Amino acid sequence: MQQDVEQWVKLAAAVLARTSRSAALITAPQATRARFKHVQLISTHGPMVLLILVLQDGSVKQEMLTLAQTLVKTRWTRARAG
Repeated sequence: MQQDVEQWVKLAAAVLARTSRSAALITAPQATRARFKHVQLISTHGPMVLLILVLQDGSVKQEMLTLAQTLVKTRWTRARAG
């Protein structure tokens, strides 16, 4: 689905540029609310974790986070379980 949106955005930019005979910049619409399908935390090193978020539209976001403190294994398992 994300690839379809990107193709439509490129097509819209090309049509607008040709019609206006100027450079054109088109941006994809942004959802006002993002809903997620899946969240995963992966322990990397010390207080560093990798957050992986899969949204309903199929897009995937990844972010490295630094926790205030390193979680011991039992607390880590509970945090991952929700």
